[in-house]
Amino acid sequence: MKRTFAKNRSMKEMASPLAQNVRPPAPPVHCCGFVYTVQKGDSLFLIAQRFKIPLQELIAANPQIPNPALIFVGQKICVPTKKPHPPHPPMPPHPPHPPIPPHPPEPVAVEFLGTDGKPLPVVEGGVRLARHTIIKARFPMHVNEGFLFFTPASQPFSQTRLIEAKKVQRTNTVEFQWQVPSNIRGTVFVIGCDGTFCRRSRDYNVISQ
Repeated sequence: MKRTFAKNRSMKEMASPLAQNVRPPAPPVHCCGFVYTVQKGDSLFLIAQRFKIPLQELIAANPQIPNPALIFVGQKICVPTKKPHPPHPPMPPHPPHPPIPPHPPEPVAVEFLGTDGKPLPVVEGGVRLARHTIIKARFPMHVNEGFLFFTPASQPFSQTRLIEAKKVQRTNTVEFQWQVPSNIRGTVFVIGCDGTFCRRSRDYNVISQ
């Protein structure tokens, strides 16, 4: 019996230094969360479940633990917390689009031609009309009627005279023939109508010899 007791005592003395060398790792230096003290029966898996975080995040937050399967009662470990993402700043309101100006109506192009088809000269005071003048009007839409008007100079608009009214078959070009009197001065304009609305040209100053 004395020999057995002595043998057990010798083994106890050999184990003591080994037990003293097994110490829990130091607490984490940096912790993005809070420090938790390990309780009896804890494991990293149970702690991760308790605080509803992934086990890998808990292990990554504690690099001081060499063996994740071995933790000690009283050991300090870091339990990371998920920081809520900052809300996205509100998008600045889009500046209001500038109003789109309405497209100006396309002008009515008017040509003054001689019988040879060449443009008549423009002199001081306006277009010098030939005895027989061809006035060609091009409208921005198809028309079925065209009108040529002349207003004598220094006369009110009420003195405007219709020179020619012409029916055409849906075209955007209307050609007028005018036997021009001598010594006239005034303005000429044309109007084209398509049955729904009409388009008027600008006034052209004209003179004749």
